[in-house]
Amino acid sequence: MNSHLNKILDKHFENIEKIVLSRQNPITGLLPASTAINAHGDYTDAWVRDNVYSILCVWGLSLSYKKYKPNNHRTYLLSQSVVKLMRGLLTSMMKQSSKVEAFKNSLNLKDALHAKYSTTTGDTVVADDEWGHLQLDATSLYLLMLAQMIASGLKIIYTIDEVNFIQNLVHYISRTYCTADFGIWERGNKINHGDAEINCSSVGMAKAALEALSNFNLFGNVTSKESMIHVIPSDIARSRSTLKALLPRESNSKETDAALLSIVGYPAYAIEDEKLVELTKEKIVKKLEGNYGCKRFLLDGHQSCLEDSSRLHYEATELKEFKNIESEWPLFFTYLLLDALMRKDSFDIEYYKDKLQNLFVEQDGQKLLPELYYVPKELIELEKQNPQSQKRVPNENIPLVWAQSLYILSDMITDEILNVSDIDPLNRRKRVGFTRISYPMVAFLSQNKEVQQKLLNLGFDSETIDEVKPVKILHAFQLSEVHSLLGINEKLGLTGRPKWMPRSITTARLHVLAGKRIVFLPHYFNPRGFYLSYDSNLLVQQFKSTLKYLSENWDSAGQPIVPFLIRSDMLDCCQQEEVLKLLNELQSGVCDDVEIKIGKLEQLLTTASIERIDNLHGYELKDFEFSSFESEYMLAKSQHNWKEVRISCEEKGVYDQRLEDALLEIIIRQRVLAVGRSYSIDAILQKPLDNFQILEKLKQFSGNNTAENVLIQEIILHLGHLIRSEPKLFEDMITLRPWYFVQLIVSRISKDEFISMAKAYEFLIKLSPHEIYEYLRQVLKAYRVEAKQMIDMENLHSSNELNIGFIEYCQSDTECIRVDDWEKYRKESGMLFRLSRDFYKGIWYLLQKCKGLVIGDKYNIENSISSDVTLESTAGERNFDLKIDSLLQKIEAPEYRQLNVELLESLIKLFENNPEIKIEEELLLDVLIGHAVRIAWIENHWEENYQEFKTQAWEYMYKLSPQQTHEYFIKAFKYLLTTNNSQ
Repeated sequence: MNSHLNKILDKHFENIEKIVLSRQNPITGLLPASTAINAHGDYTDAWVRDNVYSILCVWGLSLSYKKYKPNNHRTYLLSQSVVKLMRGLLTSMMKQSSKVEAFKNSLNLKDALHAKYSTTTGDTVVADDEWGHLQLDATSLYLLMLAQMIASGLKIIYTIDEVNFIQNLVHYISRTYCTADFGIWERGNKINHGDAEINCSSVGMAKAALEALSNFNLFGNVTSKESMIHVIPSDIARSRSTLKALLPRESNSKETDAALLSIVGYPAYAIEDEKLVELTKEKIVKKLEGNYGCKRFLLDGHQSCLEDSSRLHYEATELKEFKNIESEWPLFFTYLLLDALMRKDSFDIEYYKDKLQNLFVEQDGQKLLPELYYVPKELIELEKQNPQSQKRVPNENIPLVWAQSLYILSDMITDEILNVSDIDPLNRRKRVGFTRISYPMVAFLSQNKEVQQKLLNLGFDSETIDEVKPVKILHAFQLSEVHSLLGINEKLGLTGRPKWMPRSITTARLHVLAGKRIVFLPHYFNPRGFYLSYDSNLLVQQFKSTLKYLSENWDSAGQPIVPFLIRSDMLDCCQQEEVLKLLNELQSGVCDDVEIKIGKLEQLLTTASIERIDNLHGYELKDFEFSSFESEYMLAKSQHNWKEVRISCEEKGVYDQRLEDALLEIIIRQRVLAVGRSYSIDAILQKPLDNFQILEKLKQFSGNNTAENVLIQEIILHLGHLIRSEPKLFEDMITLRPWYFVQLIVSRISKDEFISMAKAYEFLIKLSPHEIYEYLRQVLKAYRVEAKQMIDMENLHSSNELNIGFIEYCQSDTECIRVDDWEKYRKESGMLFRLSRDFYKGIWYLLQKCKGLVIGDKYNIENSISSDVTLESTAGERNFDLKIDSLLQKIEAPEYRQLNVELLESLIKLFENNPEIKIEEELLLDVLIGHAVRIAWIENHWEENYQEFKTQAWEYMYKLSPQQTHEYFIKAFKYLLTTNNSQ
């Protein structure tokens, strides 16, 4: 070995020994982030993230010694130092197994693994609620580099208990794509209010870890089925969708963040789309790069001279004070340099090497990188006036070992003692620009011999469930039961993955479970599911979408296999046409422009993707009785009486297991779901919930229309499917309101069929699921037009020229009393419900001025009272009073009931003062109140979008005095008069 190479190795060893190994605790193997203790914190603790990054240079040098001096004692010393640290972190986390178990079910911030531990003991150092522990990027980074290090030859995992724990850490990070965490900077949103948010740097690191560990053997080159890690493909696909939806943003509060460098470059390389990688990097460089490094994010006050370090949180108004003086971190130049070396980009390599040379601080003959550079207090105003003009100074945290480690890693590559492939044995860097050519494979399966013969007569060859044996055909929910076994460990108190409904990208593999070959049907064939699967038109649509999704998102070795099960009801005369059309398309080899392959199941399985799970812990997968199809929802199958089916489902509490899955599809694309009538902040769903929690929300906030709860479930399922298959339909939408979409569909039906809104709703609930799906799809396509048309249909037409001026509000005796809380007053008044006889007389006369009144839900035909009632009654008749009282009492919320009373009083006064007015339509109180709420909000909160603040707008309305609501009711009435409606 030549002396030059010896000198280089010696140089790096001495450097690493002083900066890293000398700090490593001899018992735990952990490293302090720094030796500094200052106003900004105690850095002597062992952060998970810092430890992993800090040991990378040791790992890199161990690989160099292994290559050039395999028998040298330093080769063993360096590699075992890495093992000791990674096992030290593993031990600290395993002590918190109960947290891993709790969090994977709850996603609660306080159930999170701790982000830092005692360097000397490996125990926790702060309480659960004293730190933003949930930092999914840190756990994911540990898992990613664990896989890389094992792939490089290190033996880190020793026992099956440890394998089970790592499998549970995979479950722990599996839903990062929809889980708000505190992120790399540990404090959540930009204002530091401790509010967690979804961070792309966490999602990307989790995606990279999941990809690296999928079917990975934790025992390295030791043959062992038990040490294989299993990853659910849909978790990776959904992570990709979240990144695509958010990038180049970091989160809702940060338009970009230098932390993203870790996922578009080394070590994660989590983004395949080259254009998105470049767009993200360009934004970071443009917005955050300075002379001394990169800012973490815009308006970051951390360690600036203006920051009050005694407070954890900022006031929102003080963020602007940090503009142009944000601290700059040399750390991020090391990321950019390392990435340039991985890409062999000579220009960027020289550029960032030169940038870094000026940032080292020399101490005891060593060149060290400080944590950050800040603007001295006396130069702040000058820097604000002319950004990047003033000299910055380093803080006292020298070195930031994490930054130093990444730089040393780069330096070893530059010195040519380390190759980029050495520190990336899993080839993560090749993920950028990666595409996999795939073609879904389809096998035709018949429910029984009778169906098989019918298909044969129609020209289609198929196999029965019995004929494909010994291959078993099972349902998707049964695969979920298998996944719930992954990682079970009684000693550690760990179960497997929480129950869920596997998506098609997960079921589309040949599963070899305890030696038995099993093919799972797509989730929409589930006989225990909703009635949607009995609408063959909708099932065909979903199957086509599956093929398209698989062709665009498949990322596993082997091809996806998707069996298509033909049931007897699918060949009924009313269902048959679309099914046969699909089968013809599939036989042609192309379906909706997707290239597919069809054939006998056994033949297709030779090239199918395979997932093996050997230990089922004694669990046996039973054959599913496909005859159960015959006993469930017979009415839907034989008569397709969809109204009765929906009513039956509502009465029996039947729901679709995919409800929580549909909510997830919405959330990961950065949308929120507002269920029911959405008059409460509690009705806004913006984080994952299970089926029962969603159903409880629907029950709590929906109205009492026929089968309304079930219809809303159906709309949610359709929205989940459409946002995945046609995301462009949802551009410029943030909050999705199923009930509002129902209103838009009803409006379209009303217009098309020339019927009232109430009759249109009855028409709607008789439609097939596929017809409703198509209506929803068309409404989304023409959203703005549909919304405008619905408003136009609500317009009022008067037979006379109108000139409504100011209408005086008559104060009641009650209002003379001092009222501090009008919302509380309305609740109490609505419950007591004392009304004068003159009130009912006023309504009788009001009915003579319009076609009728709809009091309460406008979609319930029983809530309408026609003006004809005045022809058969008198103004003081008791039966008339009781009729009005009954309609008002049907309104469940007392405060909303009282608001209806106030509106009626305003309308009575309006028509008394304007006797010439005659309205040609029914007066819909719901509509008038809704517009009054909108007008009140816009007038007083013009800067906040009404569509996104509907809940707050209703809360605002309830807090207004009756005199104020009166004014807005009159404005709403004027707005709806066609002659005055210019919007």
